[in-house]
Order: sequence, then structure tokens, then C-alpha cells
Amino acid sequence: MARRKKSSYIIVFLIAFGLILILNWTGGDYIKQGALAFINPVENFLQKQTTVVRKNISSWFYSKSKLRSKVEKLTNENSQLLFQINKEKSFQEENVQLRKALGLEINQEMDLRAVKNIGVRLNRGEILINKGEDDGLRENQTVITPNKEIVGTSNRIYPHYSTVKTIFTEGSSWKVFVYDQKSDSRIEGVIRGKGYSDLELDLVPIQTPLEKNNIVVTQESSFWPADLIIGEINKIYLQDLESFKKASVTPRINLNELSLLFIVKSF
Repeated sequence: MARRKKSSYIIVFLIAFGLILILNWTGGDYIKQGALAFINPVENFLQKQTTVVRKNISSWFYSKSKLRSKVEKLTNENSQLLFQINKEKSFQEENVQLRKALGLEINQEMDLRAVKNIGVRLNRGEILINKGEDDGLRENQTVITPNKEIVGTSNRIYPHYSTVKTIFTEGSSWKVFVYDQKSDSRIEGVIRGKGYSDLELDLVPIQTPLEKNNIVVTQESSFWPADLIIGEINKIYLQDLESFKKASVTPRINLNELSLLFIVKSF
């Protein structure tokens, strides 16, 4: 019985081994061809789908890039348009101010050059203007408003911009007249910058009458013309044992509100 089982196993093994040999020698190619016949269409389909996906992705990126270019172009055009609008507004504002200046006849009294305030340094009592050495500016030229109010004098000159030492600069001093409207007289004194927006009138003789709201204007010097408006007397200080009076002065200008200004080239 055991021998029969063993013989049966041997026969099965030989048959299986023979089938494997037959398939390798005769049927292997058919199996391979059958497998390839199934795989090739699937592979071709996948390749076609991959190509379609690649084209779609490329088209999407191209469209996005093209859209970005259009957006950038429109943004640049919009910026240029806004610049032109602002420039036109600036010219209109300048023309209005120039007409205002001409109405006050200050342009006939002085040789003026229009400039713009482009920055304020309150802690230094300075402003920046948009003209410089390349525009013919030089140090110690007077800067005024269209209302004939003094702002200060040009200080440091650079090729395309300059700084202006204003009447508020701490330590600065300006010879002035104080007009007394009642007596129609004028009193000599000195305006001193106290920093930020503070001004002090000094060196007014103690016996000289001085009243609140008296107008303070410049005396003529080699750097600035006479009668440029500075401000009005706000408060008078009387001190014992002093030979002079002092007063605080409310300025007519606000540095943060200045826009179009004029350089006085000659007077």
C-alpha cells in the first residue's frame, strides 16, 4: 500500500515536471503573446491618458501665466494712469497757487522757483523739498508760501532734493518787526525757534508797548526780503530786572500742511 502511494506521487511529479517542460518549449511564447496582447492596449490607453493630462496641465499653467501677465500689464497701466492723474492734479494745484501768488504780486517783487514739500522732520524743525543742486538751488535761499509767509532757508543741498531749516529750528533766530495796528508803528525784535512749532519773540525793549495779536514780519536781510509774515503775538511775558520783553508767537504756518512752496532766487 505504501509502495502504491509512493509510486502515485512519483507519477504526479513526473507529469507536472513534463508539463512544465512542454510549456517552456512549446507554449511559453503563446502565453507571453497572450499576456502582451492584454497588456499592450492597457499600456497604450494609459500613455494616451498621460499625454492628455500633460497637455491639460501645460495648458493650465500657460493660461495662468498668460493671465498673470495680463494682470501685471493692467496693474502697470493702472499705476501709470494714477500717476498721470496725480501729476495732473499736482499741476492744477500748482497753477492755482501760482495764480494766487501772482494775485498777491509777490512774483513781481521776487524771482521765485516753485518747489514741493516732500517730508517733515518736526524734531529737527526741518522739511525736505523736491529740488536740489541740479535744479540750481543753493544754500541760504529763502523758502516762502504763496501767502507770503516765511518757512525758512535752504540748508543742505543734494543733487535732487534739499533740506530747509525752518523758523522753528531750535537755536535759529530771525530779525523781525512787530506791527502795532493801533499806533501804526513797528517795533524791532528777534524771533527764536524753540523746536517743533514753538516761536518766541525776544529783545523787545521793556518800555515798548506790545499787545496780543500784533503781527510779526521779517526785517530785510541779505538772505530774505522784508515783510514776510511769521505770525501773531499770543502771550507777553514781563519779567522784573529784565531790559527786554518776551512773547510767545502763534505761527501762521503748519509744517505738516505745507505743499507748494517757493524758493526766493532773488529780490
